[in-house]
Amino acid sequence: MRKKRWWLLLLVLAFLIVGGIMFMRHRWFRAAEALLLTESTRMLETADQGFYYIHCFEISDEMDASTLVAESYGWDKDTKLSLLEINLRQYTRQPLSEEALANTRSLFGTLRKEKKRYVVRFLYDLEGKNMENEPTRRCLIETHMRQLGDIVNENKDIIYTLQGLFIGNWGEMNGTRYTDMESLRALSRTLASVTDDDVFLSVRVPMQWRQCTGTERVIPGTLTARLGLFNDGMMGNEYDLGSYAVGRRDDVGIIGKWCRQDELEFQDKLCRYVPNGGEVVYDTEYNDFEAAVVTLAKMHVSYLNLDYDRSVINKWKASKVRDGSVWDGTDGLTYMDRHLGCRFVADKARIDYAFFPNELTVTVPLRNVGFSPLYREVRAEAVFVGTDGTFVLPLDGNLQTICSGEGTELVGKLSLSALKRGDYDVFLRLTDREGKAVAVAVEEASSPEVPIGRIRAK
Repeated sequence: MRKKRWWLLLLVLAFLIVGGIMFMRHRWFRAAEALLLTESTRMLETADQGFYYIHCFEISDEMDASTLVAESYGWDKDTKLSLLEINLRQYTRQPLSEEALANTRSLFGTLRKEKKRYVVRFLYDLEGKNMENEPTRRCLIETHMRQLGDIVNENKDIIYTLQGLFIGNWGEMNGTRYTDMESLRALSRTLASVTDDDVFLSVRVPMQWRQCTGTERVIPGTLTARLGLFNDGMMGNEYDLGSYAVGRRDDVGIIGKWCRQDELEFQDKLCRYVPNGGEVVYDTEYNDFEAAVVTLAKMHVSYLNLDYDRSVINKWKASKVRDGSVWDGTDGLTYMDRHLGCRFVADKARIDYAFFPNELTVTVPLRNVGFSPLYREVRAEAVFVGTDGTFVLPLDGNLQTICSGEGTELVGKLSLSALKRGDYDVFLRLTDREGKAVAVAVEEASSPEVPIGRIRAK
């Protein structure tokens, strides 16, 4: 009986020893070190944001796209974004000819060589004489939309957003015979139907947005999730030159024009999902540097005209940031340029080890100090680089809608049994759905990957 007990004890002891060895086999972790990161003021090469210049092209049967693009862009080499105003006035009484379509396609093909992204506005007027040039039949405008849909879709990889519905003085949806809600809905739905779902559209004022959609909410899978705004009267006065009115939202209803406060609140919600940009006009108290920073962040603006209004641009350039941050002493124009759109900043990460699950938890606090979200899907990863190889850990977190100083935490859990023994440097990597790197504004990043820490073996 005693012998059986001894054998049982020996068996249990052996089991514990073998189990302990197996348990400790992959527990090679010794220590983790997280790096303190410093916010950078450097320019980020992020698409779909920044200052732009306007370039105008008139479509005709005889146009030479290559020559026109070379002449127009010969001086514009420092921007990464451009507004294309494509004038269709020669076809105000007829559909676009095969030659016109071929030349429009050639125009976009030539523009690819400029290595820019484009805000595109089709229109019939560039002189403020829209009623003389705009088609008198709405169905012809819709025909032009259908004819151009394929060309837009073929070039959507270089198009940030389409501005307007082809109508109005300078394509700005004013001074047109198609201001009624029925026309706005018909034109917006036609343009949406002939362009791919991932192509952003935009209208001139928030009231038009609500009239086109019949709501004030963004609903995934509908026009509301594609339709943004553009504002070429930004901060020109209390009403942004007719963009807003005096009535309160609750009194006017969703299809009316609201007061400034209510319209800014509306844009704060809407433009977390769809783009907003345009022109700042006239030197007013509303576009003084400090006031403009607050407003642009509220509107989530990602792009602005660098030419108009030069009085405002020069006012910003003469201003200085005085906030005690890394931006202190920077001129206002540089600050604006580097906060239009998305600007991610990483704070000190945490790398925590749990003994019993033998698991690392990587947590990276990330802020978007830019005025707007990125508006495209972002993939976040922690990259472990060791002498014997590289391991990529996906990080979970919502980077889609944070902006204007808001933050989130990217979190991933990793079993150490998935890693070979050794020391590892840990990096943060952000990429968009096309696999392009999304830069993070920290001093320590000499490449798109940001060093966030290291782990050491026993």
